[in-house]
Amino acid sequence: MEILLVLGLVLLILGPGRFSLLGKSVKKSVKDYKDELKDDDTISRN
Repeated sequence: MEILLVLGLVLLILGPGRFSLLGKSVKKSVKDYKDELKDDDTISRN
């Protein structure tokens, strides 16, 4: 519940435009991280 409150405050402070940019950035970072883990896993199996 507190997480929603914090996210709401961040949205109010930064504005919707910046919030969506932040979301895209986080999504890209997570994707890159998962790709790195996948690459490391295939290397360690060989």
